[in-house]
Amino acid sequence: MKKNTWLLHMMLSYIPVFLILFIVVFLVFFQNLIVLKKQDAVRANEIYAKQIMQSIDLSLKSIDHMIINEMLHGKLINEFFDESDYRNIYLNYQVSNRLQEIKHEFPSIDSINLVRFKDKVVFNGNITSFPDFADYPFISQENETAYFTKWTSVRRYKEFANQETKPVISLICKVPAYAEERGNIIVNVKISAIQELLMDLRGSEMTDIKLLDQNGGVIYGKNAPSQNGEVLASVTSEYTNWKIKTILASGIFTYASVFNYWTIFGFMMFLLAIAYLIYITKENYKPIKNIVSKIDDYSSQELKSIEKAASDEFNFIESVIDQFIGQYKDFEKQSEKNLYIRKRDFFNRVVFGDHPMNIDECTAEMRQLNIPNDLHERSVVILEIDKVGEIFETYSQRDQGLFRFILANVVSEIMTNHSVWSWTEWTGRYQLSAIIQYQDPTLNIVEICKIINAWVESNLKFTMTIGVGDSVDQITNISDSYRKALQSLKYKPALGNNNVIPYTDIQNYSLKNSSEYLKLINELIDLFRINSPNWEKVYDELFQKIKRDYLSKDEISILLNYFIYYLDLKISELPKEYYQVLTGDILPEMRSAINHCETTEEYRDEIIDLLNSYINHINPLRESKSNHKLMKRVKEYIEEQYANPNLSLDLLEEQFNVNAKYISLLFKQEFGGNFLDFLNNIRVEQAKIMLKSPNEPINEIGQRIGFNSPVTFRRTFKRLTGMTPSEYRNAL
Repeated sequence: MKKNTWLLHMMLSYIPVFLILFIVVFLVFFQNLIVLKKQDAVRANEIYAKQIMQSIDLSLKSIDHMIINEMLHGKLINEFFDESDYRNIYLNYQVSNRLQEIKHEFPSIDSINLVRFKDKVVFNGNITSFPDFADYPFISQENETAYFTKWTSVRRYKEFANQETKPVISLICKVPAYAEERGNIIVNVKISAIQELLMDLRGSEMTDIKLLDQNGGVIYGKNAPSQNGEVLASVTSEYTNWKIKTILASGIFTYASVFNYWTIFGFMMFLLAIAYLIYITKENYKPIKNIVSKIDDYSSQELKSIEKAASDEFNFIESVIDQFIGQYKDFEKQSEKNLYIRKRDFFNRVVFGDHPMNIDECTAEMRQLNIPNDLHERSVVILEIDKVGEIFETYSQRDQGLFRFILANVVSEIMTNHSVWSWTEWTGRYQLSAIIQYQDPTLNIVEICKIINAWVESNLKFTMTIGVGDSVDQITNISDSYRKALQSLKYKPALGNNNVIPYTDIQNYSLKNSSEYLKLINELIDLFRINSPNWEKVYDELFQKIKRDYLSKDEISILLNYFIYYLDLKISELPKEYYQVLTGDILPEMRSAINHCETTEEYRDEIIDLLNSYINHINPLRESKSNHKLMKRVKEYIEEQYANPNLSLDLLEEQFNVNAKYISLLFKQEFGGNFLDFLNNIRVEQAKIMLKSPNEPINEIGQRIGFNSPVTFRRTFKRLTGMTPSEYRNAL
């Protein structure tokens, strides 16, 4: 064996270069270490500044929320703004006590001014008219703003002309929140309280804090000794638009410049290493030169062209070797690529049936692609990932690709273990299709698919639903099995996720009794519109029927789109502000839910949440109306007296001393319908409950709920439910 003298010579010759570069790297390391320390200081100060700003925002938000709560729920504050007589001593005394309680609860508050536009007075414990109030110019200026609540920048405040001004920030709240403005609540917060809070939160003496308001006015830090130092962090509040800066005392990092001299020294050493490297490279080049010379002597014409294109001898040697390796790899890759493209194309033609082939063409292609053709049973299964948006899409693209690879391999392995040949391809972003072939016609493919589902559920963080197409005898008919498997997946909303759905189980399912669904939806919307407590019961009945009838996703989508249409139609009959709440966010989110929900339970839960959200939004609007309390009493009276056959608008006029036509108009505004429809809905709902008792005669039920005539009872019941009372009882 020959000694590696040339290798040893190379190693020893480069040791000095290694030592020089090590010194340079060592010096650069320490220089970078100092820079990193400074970066850490910047990050720490940024977190510190955010914490301080969060503390300030929390303090101001607590005052903001308290004032809003007082406006919405505080009886005294609202009575004050409703009052027009400033001489109401008792009310003024109560309000003054409440203001003192608030100031005691929030020591940072300097004063609270209640500005009432009705009689142009300001109350803060004392009653002062607008012209006599020293802060009136500020009140008149801020009255022009459109904000419901806002914080001002730092300003000078005094209550009386003979007082000294003091710095404050002010919270301006318009009263009320959602109606014609009656006045303002102005809360003045002491700047000194904020400064004390910052002094308590201040950390290291190496940094100072500077707090600026939205207009650049200094709240804290005007006299900080390090104002000329470097700003390490600057954070702006999204709530107040204030800015806080942490400033580093000058000179803290100046010692870092000392290492610059060592950096210069390292650079000189680096130049010395380059000079030495040039010298030693020339010495070590001689063996390489001999190799190139020998290649030159025996090179072909093609290698000579490489030599001309090569920039140096090493490149020439590398190019020659790379040429041979590259040619081999290109040939290998092209062969694999051509085979994959041909297989993929054949799969698509067979499954989708876009370009039909006869049996001879299929057989020849399968033979060339090494696909078995001696098995008698063939079908297609489609695996669809469940809850894509909630689970699968949360992973990165790389992880999603890995999951797809795993799923395809798991399906192939489990099928192989059960003597089933399979060919898998992703035919959709979330659908894995598999052509399967097997010999035994009694083989239970559904059970094998359940094993696949169990493996996915146990080992991955998501589940899959599998549609199984019918078995076909010829590969040319495989597209029929694919279409049936795809149709099976449309019943996932009714049958649930993580399921196996064979086409033989769903081919008899269809949308039955569509008129019953439409009547249920109409009844549900009518009850919902008048805010009847029975609407949720009908809502549950609707979705129980959808699940019981095994409706497909397309059929559920049709019904829910009609639901949205009819809801939009009926709510549009209510006052404009109610309809705007529905069309603003509720309807778009309902349409989105129809597109992305996968199971009946998901449809039910998301839509009822949106309906409850609508109710929560309009209840304050209803309560704010002047006639809401009257209509609430009328509604309660009707719900108690619905069985009275003499119940009418005239009776309501007599009972509540309000004109019957006016009550009818209020019914239309409050509930979007007339009095008689409202009464009949209540009576029919009570009749449904009574009809559950099989022994009670139908005519007596009609009389008990207020109908004088059995004919009127039956006609009204059928109009609202789509069935006669006897048909309804038989359907129970």
